[in-house]
Amino acid sequence: MKACYIALLAGVLHVGSAALAQDTTEDGLRDTGFTVANDAFAVKCNSATIGCVSGELGGFEARALEGYALLVSDMAKDADAWLSSLGFPTSDLERLDGRRLIRLDESAVPGAAGYVEYFGGTAEMTLPTSNATDVFSASGPEPTQENAALGLSPGTIAQLGDLAFQIDRDVYGSLSGGVVAHELLHTRLNGLDQVHWLEEAVARAVGNAWNIRRGFSPRRPSAMRLDKPFDDKSETLDGFSYGYGKSAFLRFVGRETGSPDRVGYLADFGKLNDPKMHGIDYLYERMPQGWSFPEAFPRFIAQMNFRAPRDFGPAGTWRAFDSEQDLLYTEIASPIIRQSASVSDHEDILRRLSTFAADPVLLEYVTLDYDKRLPEHDRLMLARISVELAPEPEKLRLVFEHKVIDGLEHSYLTLADGEFDAGYVRVVNVPPSPDEAATYSYTLRVGFEPVDIEVPACLEVGEEAQIDLVGFTEAEADNLYFVTSANAELDGQKIVALAPGPLTVTAVIESHRTRAPDTAPSPEPYLWPDREVELAPSRIAPAGGCSCNQEDILAIANPRMWGALDQIGQAFGTEDMPSDTMAALLPSLMGGELPADHSTGYMSLQAGPRTMRGEVCVDPLTTGNDRDTTILSLYTPSIPTLTGSFDGFAVAHTGWGGWPANGTATLHLEVPVAPQDLEAGRTYPVQLAGLQRAGFFPLFSAYSGTFYNFIPWQEAFTGDSETVFPQAVAGTVTVTEIADGLIKGHFLLAGTGLHHEIRHWLRAGTEDTFEFKGTETAIPVRATGRFAVAIPDRSTTLMRAGNFFRTATINEKQE
Repeated sequence: MKACYIALLAGVLHVGSAALAQDTTEDGLRDTGFTVANDAFAVKCNSATIGCVSGELGGFEARALEGYALLVSDMAKDADAWLSSLGFPTSDLERLDGRRLIRLDESAVPGAAGYVEYFGGTAEMTLPTSNATDVFSASGPEPTQENAALGLSPGTIAQLGDLAFQIDRDVYGSLSGGVVAHELLHTRLNGLDQVHWLEEAVARAVGNAWNIRRGFSPRRPSAMRLDKPFDDKSETLDGFSYGYGKSAFLRFVGRETGSPDRVGYLADFGKLNDPKMHGIDYLYERMPQGWSFPEAFPRFIAQMNFRAPRDFGPAGTWRAFDSEQDLLYTEIASPIIRQSASVSDHEDILRRLSTFAADPVLLEYVTLDYDKRLPEHDRLMLARISVELAPEPEKLRLVFEHKVIDGLEHSYLTLADGEFDAGYVRVVNVPPSPDEAATYSYTLRVGFEPVDIEVPACLEVGEEAQIDLVGFTEAEADNLYFVTSANAELDGQKIVALAPGPLTVTAVIESHRTRAPDTAPSPEPYLWPDREVELAPSRIAPAGGCSCNQEDILAIANPRMWGALDQIGQAFGTEDMPSDTMAALLPSLMGGELPADHSTGYMSLQAGPRTMRGEVCVDPLTTGNDRDTTILSLYTPSIPTLTGSFDGFAVAHTGWGGWPANGTATLHLEVPVAPQDLEAGRTYPVQLAGLQRAGFFPLFSAYSGTFYNFIPWQEAFTGDSETVFPQAVAGTVTVTEIADGLIKGHFLLAGTGLHHEIRHWLRAGTEDTFEFKGTETAIPVRATGRFAVAIPDRSTTLMRAGNFFRTATINEKQE
């Protein structure tokens, strides 16, 4: 038995005449009662109700029944010809006087809008008499012929005559069109019981396609239950198949492949009576080229990227079978995930996946906690979603929003911004053949990692440089692109400096979410606004303006430091000002004049929740005293740094090279390889060098406040200062290139440190007594960056981090 749900909607009409009938013949047809016929179909009212047997006594019911019979005969003729044109198998429908017969009768299937029963090889198609009063009503708007047209033939319209009623389009389209095509298809298939679910899916798809062809809406969708086996053969308590809900998949395939009326390809399934084939076999073996179930089902799941909850919108938006939570799925997982944006972490979600099904996980309750003091470019996060611990991962597909992912891992760039919707994930079980189908348990891993995007703090006019992605690759964030200010050109991640001035590079993060708002569910991709994040400040300088040289050091040296030196010199009666002497020594303190093609390095330092970054000076290639190690020194310009000591107050600037105002950064690295043994393409372990390894020299310092004209000048200060000292810090250095007098590479270090925060003030009631108090906090530290180290042409000794190091000459390197 084939059956479809009745649509409980109101309709409208009056027609006339019926004959008397009481007895039935051997084939179940009453020998009296009215019949409406055309050259192809006969519609016989075969009920014992008064409306069917007497036009005079039946009143409105009789007139509605005859009108409905006229509509059905007209629709059946057209729909049957259409099914033949698409190539569906020949109909087995019983005949009356040479015409195919449709019966109007009391329904033997409660709730069905029509059904087909087979007796031997002959099909009987019955439409309930109650359909007539759903389409027609005893009262309605003013009569009009146009209300009855609706694609009917002129002959049928003439037979209906002047109508004092209106036909409801949706009810008419369903019960006089879609249902007729649906049931007529059943008379052509006669599928085996084992494929009944598929036959109902095909018939519902065909009925909807017929409605759409005629300009009507498809029938109200049934729950799709896509998280249950697609070939679910069970039925509802009312005896209806879950296959109705699968019709949307069949129409999707037809639409995507350009099949006639979206269902023409289904004719290739034949009569669905091959005893060797189960329902799912047809979806593997008889689908259009490139659209077998393992190929088509993940695409369908991706397309159906929306939510239609059971309680959303007006009643009857979709038809539930049982207790389905959503139109597409019986149940949707919505885990709660909370993570700090300052660390890499993940959540493992244990899941179970049925055969030929999709497992939905909606990541709508994700929170990334962040330090609200941080700028947006320091809150960048890479989201990673992956399927883990699946016993046969090759049989699974990962779907994210509207995308079928290549592989079982997906990532995208986002911003730590509190609570957000991290996307809709579906894992799909599509074995390469039905025989390999199995139910699987797996782990869905959802994680977030802090990442960085670095822009050179300074570029010289005509220079080209790359935007560096730190902690991720371009392929891992296909929702990212860049725009830049007008004084530079941008080609992907390559910047070309055109004119001096501030350089603004903006990271444009396209929304990872393409699902429409839940207030207006739709399968079509929704265009959410992009997020624009301005990266750390940068600048373009004239040629030579980005060098780390004597002028830079003098430009940001604290004037109060120079004044204090000269005060001391004057007190001792020196003729030459100490500040002039110190300035004259700067070239030698820097290791001699650096080669002309020397380029500065770049460093990013994360201290606890805070991230600082900018350009740095890089010493010429240096070696340890034993000549068995290589020393790399990177620092912001500071005279104490160049003399092997430290003083965080020795600089005064509003933000040199991208670093915070009055900031000083220093990193001295020791590589356990002699300079002459370094090789391009190799990665080496690295630790801090000199006394910085022991924690005596900080990684970073900064201050804000006011200096007074006293000595010691560093103590004559009111305001705030901070210093980050290393504790246990180590990592790696990678040498990427050795050529043209330069060694280029990048580094990554991580570990722990101590953050000192100090408040300085002038004691109340005094003019020259300064006091301070501070706190010490253990924090995680992380440093990344790149360098271009010049190979010097002469040997000299440098003082760095409390040690003496010799520069490694070209001759030494070539030995």
